[in-house]
Formats: sequence, structure tokens, C-alpha cells
Amino acid sequence: MRARCAPDRFGATLLRVGLNKALGIKMYPGKIVKRGTFLYDGTVQCGLCISLSTVRYGTGDYEDEPDVANDVETDTYYLWFDSPAAETRFNSGGGAYSSLSEAVAAAERFPGIGSTVQWAQQAVATDRPKTGSG
Repeated sequence: MRARCAPDRFGATLLRVGLNKALGIKMYPGKIVKRGTFLYDGTVQCGLCISLSTVRYGTGDYEDEPDVANDVETDTYYLWFDSPAAETRFNSGGGAYSSLSEAVAAAERFPGIGSTVQWAQQAVATDRPKTGSG
């Protein structure tokens, strides 16, 4: 199942996250619910995580349909990837997924790194019911 998001949606989220970082606010939306690693360029081990947010961020673009442009209060899972140059600096991400299993599957299919993803063996939050109307 494909995530419900426009190609630009996550770029808008990263922009907001960048602004939050400049203001000293944590770099990713929500609570981390799953951690793992991947290999950058097949050799450099980097971290990745999935966070759970209560907001699916919109693009903010007035030309987009309202369900894409506007933020929606609903549980949403986001992927975050460590920078190969700076550990725990989640400078890249992808997707806005409606379930943890969708986010995990997307990470494992991510171009160039998906086959190298290894998840930490830890207790993980399960998918929660939707909190909003989306």
C-alpha cells in the first residue's frame, strides 16, 4: 500500500524540522517507536528511526488539494535517516505512513539502502487507532 502523501509533502516536513532545529526544538516530529541501522554506500553504518506523530504534515501549497496542502491531526509514521557524516543527525527522511508496518516496509524498500536495513531488537509500540478524521 502506498503512503498517502504528495511528493512534496515530506520536503515541507523537513523544512519545518529544519526551522525547529534552528530554534532548538527536536529534529523529528513525534516519538521514536522503532530504531535500526542501514549501510550508506554499502560500507558506512548509519542509524534510522521511525517516529510517530499525531500530525500528518501538509505541503502548505495553496495550489494543492486541501487534503494534501493542510496538516491533518492523525497518527502518522515518519522515516528518519542519520547523516553518514554526523551520527544522530537525522537530516533526511521519507514518507508519511498511516501504520508502523507501512513505514517498516517502506524503509526496507528504500532505494539504495533498503536491503541493508537491520532493526534493533526492542519492544516497539504497536499501530494505534487513528486520532483524527484522516
